[in-house]
Amino acid sequence: MNGHTTYEGVYFTKDGKENTSGDISKMNVIRSEEDLKEIHQKAANNKGKTFYYYLANDVTLTNRIYVWEGCTFVICLHGHTLTCNVPDAQSAFFVMNNARLVFTDCQLSGDRGLITGDSCAAVSVDGTATFDLYGVSICMTSSETDGIRDVYNDPVCGVYNCGTFNMYGGCYYQKSSDYPTDRPVISNIRNTKYGPGVINRGTFNMYDGIISGNERNGVMSTITRSDDTINLYGGTITSNTGAGIAATHWPMPSIATSDYYTNVNLYGGTISENTGAGIDAAYGRVTMAQQSSAIPVEIKNNKGGAISLTRDGSTANLGTGLITGTLQGAKRSISR
Repeated sequence: MNGHTTYEGVYFTKDGKENTSGDISKMNVIRSEEDLKEIHQKAANNKGKTFYYYLANDVTLTNRIYVWEGCTFVICLHGHTLTCNVPDAQSAFFVMNNARLVFTDCQLSGDRGLITGDSCAAVSVDGTATFDLYGVSICMTSSETDGIRDVYNDPVCGVYNCGTFNMYGGCYYQKSSDYPTDRPVISNIRNTKYGPGVINRGTFNMYDGIISGNERNGVMSTITRSDDTINLYGGTITSNTGAGIAATHWPMPSIATSDYYTNVNLYGGTISENTGAGIDAAYGRVTMAQQSSAIPVEIKNNKGGAISLTRDGSTANLGTGLITGTLQGAKRSISR
C-alpha cells in the first residue's frame, strides 16, 4: 500500500516530498479553470515532469485536462469542490499512458475535497497509466440517461479505469455534529447518476474507502481484450443498485460471448446491502483469501445473494472470510 495506512494524510510539497504537516505554502495554486489549463499546457511541453498544485477555492472545469505521457499531476483539493462539467462524453481528466494522477486533500481537519459535475466520468485512466485517490469524494451526476450506451461509446461512471486505479483511505478526522455529511473523511465514490462507481478494464486496487449509492453496480467490468483484475484489500462496497462487483463484461452475454475473465481477489473489506449479488461473476474468477483478522473479508446482506456464478469457466475459490447469503448459478465451480 505504498506505506500509507488508513488514517494517514498524504501531503506533497512543490519539490515532491511527502509530509504530514498540512503545509501547502510550497505548492502551486489553482484558483480557476485557467490555472488548470496552464498545468495542462506546461505539461504538454515538459513531459516527464511532476506538477504539485492545490485548490485555493471551488473551481468549475468545462474542458478536459490531459495528464500527458510520462507526467505526474498531484492535485490537493484542500477542502474545496471541483465541479467537472465537461461535454461530449468526455471524462474531466484523462491520464495518458505512463502518466500518473493523484487526488488528495491537504487538510488535517475541516471539509474534505469533493469532485462532482456533469461529465461521463471524473477520471479515465489509459492502459499503462496510474490514478491514486486519497481521502477525496467523487460524485458524478451525468445527464446521459442511458448510462453505458454501447461498446463504442464512453461509459457514465465515477472512474473509468483501463490502467491501474489505487483507492486509499484519507486523513483521520473526528466526526462531530458540525462535520459536513457530503464530504467524507475517506475516499468515496458515490451516487453516480445512471452508471457504476467504477468501470474496470485494468487493475483496480481498493485499500480503503466506500463505493456506495451508484445506480448501476458499485464496480463493473466491461468487455476487454484481456483479463482484468479487482483486488479488494479493505473498504466497503455497499448500497449500490445492482451488484457490488459486476464481472459481467457488459454488453456480454446479450450480443456475444467473452473469452476473458475478471479476477476478483478478496483479501479484506466488505461487500454488503447491494440490491443485486455481492459479486455477479458471470465472467469472474473469485478468490477469497483474508489476509488479516483486523480487516476481515465479509460478503453479507446482498439481496441477490453473495456470489452468482452463471457461466462455464466462472469459479469461486473460497478460503478464509465470512459469507452470508447464497451461492447462485447452475454452471459454476466452487471450492473451499
